Amino acid sequence: MSEKVFGVYLAKEDPESDAYARLGLPAQPWELLDAMDKLHLQEGDRLYLEIDDYYDFEELATVLQDREDSLAELNDLAERLTRLNDVHRTALQGLIQMETAKGGGGISVTRLRDLTESADCCHVVPEALNDSQLGRFYAENGFVPEVEGISDTVFELLDFTAIGLRARKDEGGVFTRKGYVLQNSDLMQAPSVPGEIAEPDYMVLLEVAGRQGDGPVRDGSGPVLVKLPAAPEELEAVAQRLDAVSSQELWWRCIDCVIPEMRDAVSAAGTIRDVNRFAQTAGAMSQEQRKVYKAVLEGLRCRGLASAAAQADTLDAYLLREDIYSPSGLAKEKIRSIMDKTMVEHVLTNLNLYRYGETLMAAEHCTQTGYGLLQRRDGQEFRIQDKHIGMMEMRR
Repeated sequence: MSEKVFGVYLAKEDPESDAYARLGLPAQPWELLDAMDKLHLQEGDRLYLEIDDYYDFEELATVLQDREDSLAELNDLAERLTRLNDVHRTALQGLIQMETAKGGGGISVTRLRDLTESADCCHVVPEALNDSQLGRFYAENGFVPEVEGISDTVFELLDFTAIGLRARKDEGGVFTRKGYVLQNSDLMQAPSVPGEIAEPDYMVLLEVAGRQGDGPVRDGSGPVLVKLPAAPEELEAVAQRLDAVSSQELWWRCIDCVIPEMRDAVSAAGTIRDVNRFAQTAGAMSQEQRKVYKAVLEGLRCRGLASAAAQADTLDAYLLREDIYSPSGLAKEKIRSIMDKTMVEHVLTNLNLYRYGETLMAAEHCTQTGYGLLQRRDGQEFRIQDKHIGMMEMRR
């Protein structure tokens, strides 16, 4: 099964805005907040949400109602779906069939969360795909008292289809592609989800274990989740808990990062202390500074922890235009600033805005990032100043 349940397209409900973000759900908290940074939503702005990929849950495409204000709920639903085993997933398919049979049309995200929470409220018979198979299963397993004690010869003469049909009608069960589903207790209600996405209490979240070669120790204790930044003694305590000599002997992978694009770099960092310093640096920044930092790392194509760390002190050298998300946006702004209002609309409808915007970006040394238009305040081209800063050293 894919690790992602939904692929979503997010945008601002504003025809003048080119801002958008794509996200795979379930997503970690900083991934969700990063998508919001890219959209630059202001008070009163509405979020447009569209599910454009259902991965291994194609059956939901025809029943799930997209709701613009349900990103947090939708993410919670996706996480719940990833935890379903095969039997629970069959139960959910049955509950969905029962729900749609009531004639209510599509199913809301809230209701589908309740149905997912209620997978244990069902009995599943995987071997029963039709009334005949259901009738045989019931007759063979003591659910039809009238046939108890009859000979095998007479048993085979029974009308299993009629038995199964009667049971299904009496119970209100349904057949799915993976078996018969019967609701045998009241449905549960999933806990509510806060509408606002809160910042987590870490900059970097790691899964940490003892290291053996290039991977984790398979037969030791762990792995454990570690939140960074952390005090040095806390990292050493983690090492002791995992029976490692020191924090130098730890393996880790990044689960979540305040700068999602740096997760691979964090996972491949030379030491966990390097990661901790990176987390400390990011944690000392304001929200707006971190947004500029993310734009700078994207604009400079920094993919190593060392090169990313070196840019943390250069943010004042950059200007981020969060109101411009495409060459066309830059072209529109330029035209509106130099032309009479009576001519603007005529020009906008007859000019290749994208190409003109690209020309402007090249002339003004701008680069487009997911967070807006980025340029150096001194007007110079983008380049990493220190030629010795390259990709980080890989762990040996």
